[in-house]
Amino acid sequence: TLSGMTQGQIKFEITSGSNRYYGGWKDTRTWVSDTRMGLERTKREHGNPFDRTSADFSSVANVARELGSRFGRFQDIECRSMKQALVDVEHGDSGRVLLRRFHGQKATSGWGFSE
Repeated sequence: TLSGMTQGQIKFEITSGSNRYYGGWKDTRTWVSDTRMGLERTKREHGNPFDRTSADFSSVANVARELGSRFGRFQDIECRSMKQALVDVEHGDSGRVLLRRFHGQKATSGWGFSE
């Protein structure tokens, strides 16, 4: 739990340790960073160029709102990749995947499927 972790441990889990739990974490972090920087650039272009204030609550809330509204499109890429990985190991045209092929999928596609 977070309550038993130091600040350094929490930062490690957020920045790199989470790959153990979710293989797409690095790509997700990159997408979040790119989206945030794009929103900040748009704000600078349409706002006061001399206003160099730090992120206020409104700005952070706007980034969170935009991330929420765009996440489905981003995650769809991963879903299609996962679907293709399963289709690639489908048993004939049955729509089924043999368990040995299901569990061996990580070696061929990078997806570590489990039951």
